[in-house]
Amino acid sequence: MTKLRYICMVFLLATIVLQPTPTYAAGRYTSGECLTPAPTNRTVDCGTVSVPLHHDAPNGTHIQLPIMIVRSTESNQNRPLFLLQGGPGGDTIETFVSIINKPTGVIPTNRDIVFFEQRGTTQATPSLNCPELSALTAELYATQMTNMQRTDRQMQAWKVCADRLRAASIDLSAFNSVANADDVAAVASILGHESIDLYGVSYGTLLAQHVVARHPALVHALVLDGVVPMTVNPQTQWIDSRQQSFANLFADCAADSACNGQFPDLTTRLPALLKRINANPLHMTLTDIKAATPHNVILTGDDVAGVLFQLMYDNELVRYVPLLIDQIDRGDMASFQSIAGLFMFYDGMSEGMQATTTCAEEVIPSVADYRVPSSGLFPLDPNIVTDDIDYTSRWCAIAAVSRLDKTVNALLQSDIPTLISSGRYDPITPERLAAVVVPGFHHATVIVTPNGAHGAILDNVCTASIFHAFLDAPEQTPDTGCLQLQKTAFASSDTITTTSAAAQVLNGSNPLGANLYPAIAGIVWLILALAIRPIAYLVRRVRGIAAPQSGVRLFHFVQLLVAIAAIAFLGIVTYILYDSALVQNSAAFLFGIPHSGPAYSILLWAFPAVYATYLLLWVRLLSMRQQTLFGFVYALSIGLAAGSLGYALYTIGISVVRL
Repeated sequence: MTKLRYICMVFLLATIVLQPTPTYAAGRYTSGECLTPAPTNRTVDCGTVSVPLHHDAPNGTHIQLPIMIVRSTESNQNRPLFLLQGGPGGDTIETFVSIINKPTGVIPTNRDIVFFEQRGTTQATPSLNCPELSALTAELYATQMTNMQRTDRQMQAWKVCADRLRAASIDLSAFNSVANADDVAAVASILGHESIDLYGVSYGTLLAQHVVARHPALVHALVLDGVVPMTVNPQTQWIDSRQQSFANLFADCAADSACNGQFPDLTTRLPALLKRINANPLHMTLTDIKAATPHNVILTGDDVAGVLFQLMYDNELVRYVPLLIDQIDRGDMASFQSIAGLFMFYDGMSEGMQATTTCAEEVIPSVADYRVPSSGLFPLDPNIVTDDIDYTSRWCAIAAVSRLDKTVNALLQSDIPTLISSGRYDPITPERLAAVVVPGFHHATVIVTPNGAHGAILDNVCTASIFHAFLDAPEQTPDTGCLQLQKTAFASSDTITTTSAAAQVLNGSNPLGANLYPAIAGIVWLILALAIRPIAYLVRRVRGIAAPQSGVRLFHFVQLLVAIAAIAFLGIVTYILYDSALVQNSAAFLFGIPHSGPAYSILLWAFPAVYATYLLLWVRLLSMRQQTLFGFVYALSIGLAAGSLGYALYTIGISVVRL
């Protein structure tokens, strides 16, 4: 899951021949601002595409879809790669920009990358987003509620949202997979592409199948990553899929000597832990990071299981799951609090678009349709299936959208070269679901990433290399040998800090405050104190005052070294936090940043050594009486400022980075 936030396009033909953008009967493109800061190392165009609300009425009402094109770094004839996000209802541009920004560089650079917000999503116009529902989160967990009580409140909020959308004259029945698929074809046409390569993840795989079904000549090569079959309702599979994904993870942990040594017996510890929390719910404070608001919540074992389930979506976080279970079991809740707050208050999904799209396509299931394990890792409420069906029935009754033709649930038959990908730990679209679509693709390569979760292709260097090879030569079978070498690098207390300062800030305890404030004060005072030095030099020259003695000059030199060391220390700590945590691996930032480079280690210990030398010289100068009272005060102020800054950053560094 990831909630982990974070879109662009310029006039397309203007970059080629400086001509106006052509207008098509089906819509048009307009350049504009990027919704999210664009990747800095690529040429990016941003704007919006206007497409018909109803494609069979091209001259009627149009909707606006923000779009970003990341340009190829090479001059070639490669087809553009269109990226389709999941959900349905997920933010597209923010998600794919964050992936493009990753240093691992899994997105191809030898072709244009095109992605746009799907109709009805948060940034599209009109949007079917429901802030009424996201605002409800704190209330739902402020007291202990039954599933039915929570459902009642959610349905009340969903009805308010649906009524608001209808009052704005929004036709909810126009937002579904068929219209979405036609949008893809329309955008390709608007941009002048007769043939594209197509990648879909999660719901994006279902949408991609609809694109192929409706516009088979458009797609040259197809990639399905975390497959949703047209013939299977994933809602009926999630209980069993969750069970299997955790079973696979625990089996791999048990087979890994280090993981098993620190986190043994997970198959018995997890159900026991969840039952214990169900009996004695957790009372804690979770922070809504976007609103910077703490909320007191009560979480049951089922709620904790839900957070763990979300972690299993993420290809990076999944390797932290054994560690997190162990932490919770031992009562160390810091990392869990920060993660739970991030996931539970995440608002990157358009609930209305999710409802209209799902309810138009999927039949309300029956109890017999569900796959439910007879026993396993999760304590199951006896009403879990009936409650699930009740929720969906009420949700779709409020959406009140027309059902699509039953052909949308037929197995797709295609000769298009296709790469079908699954992750071994995927809790919602496992390998079992991918196998359902394989018979319909007559020219397919099927891969399973041994250490992958949901959408494994774009988070793994090995699978990315297979992805690239497939796109470059889709008629050939790519080399998949690197998959045999993939192994999960489980996180443990030996590789990270057990409780990172960042996690504590996110869960509201804010231990950095005690260190950040003196660090900021130290920086300000250090700058002010150093600014006096050239002024004092000019005053001395104007007034003819003799230069300081050699001992004082040596002291001033060491004083300058202290200031430089403190500022350099600040820069390196900032770089470590930004690069190692926020850019390369924001997930690890929640637990503690892994081992950092030698430059940080050297400076971490060099600064105290330099500062100790400064203090010794200052004491020596005091005994030599080679300094004026002002000079001593000035020197002491720099020392205190540098010391405050250095100590604060030193303790921050120790708390977030394990050396």
